[in-house]
Amino acid sequence: MQPYARARMRHSALLEVRQVRNGRGLVARTAFRAGARICVIDGEIVSSARVWEYWDRDPRRAENCFRFDAERYLDPRGFLGEFANHSCQPNAAVRVQRGKLCLVATRSIARGDEVTHDYSTLLGADDVWTLTCNCGEKECRGIVASIDTLPATTLRDYLRLRFVPAHIVASMRCSWCGTDPLYVKYHDTEWGIPVTDDRALFAKLTLDGFQAGLSWITILRKRTAFERAFHNFDPARVARYGSRDRRRLLKDASIVRSTQKIDAAIRNARAWVAVMERGGRGAFRDLLWESVGHATRINHWRRSDQIPAATRQSEAMSRTLRNAGFSFCGPTICYAFMQAVGMVNDHLVCCPRHGACERRARLR
Repeated sequence: MQPYARARMRHSALLEVRQVRNGRGLVARTAFRAGARICVIDGEIVSSARVWEYWDRDPRRAENCFRFDAERYLDPRGFLGEFANHSCQPNAAVRVQRGKLCLVATRSIARGDEVTHDYSTLLGADDVWTLTCNCGEKECRGIVASIDTLPATTLRDYLRLRFVPAHIVASMRCSWCGTDPLYVKYHDTEWGIPVTDDRALFAKLTLDGFQAGLSWITILRKRTAFERAFHNFDPARVARYGSRDRRRLLKDASIVRSTQKIDAAIRNARAWVAVMERGGRGAFRDLLWESVGHATRINHWRRSDQIPAATRQSEAMSRTLRNAGFSFCGPTICYAFMQAVGMVNDHLVCCPRHGACERRARLR
């Protein structure tokens, strides 16, 4: 007889399948005290990385995996794996008892209670879902009232597992992007992703120069117009702009019509060409990324007021750019640029994009 079949026979005496709040689940037919063995189970010990893979191709299987230790999970087979459910306040866990993998009660379970486990600790955060959210969302199983009280890793885990209602996701996101759809999209898809293409870096530095004294959302709304006006930020072409192009730009109401900023963009294009002629492909990238040691700096800010406006690294970048002939590149502009192109990861730790950008960080 297969191990899981033997386990199934034990289940029939102690557990039964019954309709519960979130579908079908296992319900205790008898009471269990904390530490009591509920049943012996059969399954495969898998890594947390494997569980992530399950979420991409077989979410139900991922839901059924029990946390075994900090890095491993039990992928159960048979009766238990088919109906095991998760909870924000689990009452069972996988333990080794007398050389066997067992489902053990972690707290007292009364007769008729659903037996549940917790898979929410893929990155090692434990026992944090203690307060209840009464939002009424079907998928919400208990959201804490204050995000600041939770480890960032746990928030990212629950977001990845599609466990957090949309209104909570919005409150986790960096506050600077507000609720404007264009701003939110920029935050969620661009800001903080490492950029290493020479021309793309020039385009972003140019836009940051135009932002000086303005809000970024103003520039973002005009970005398409800027791309059209500056020939898609082709630095070789912008470097050849003369008085005719300058007059054209000053008459273009769809962009920021600042004489100083337009002149700076043209000078910067000429400086970019000079850098590339001296160093070849990747020269501008290396000039900029040198200020952070050619690797993304991962910060762990919990509040927006902790994020600096400038750093020693942005001051060093500003000096380097000025020495190379660039303008409108002060330390504050440079730091905003560094944040945007992934030289630093300044998403708040509670923001789901912090983890996403960390996984895509440029390594030394």
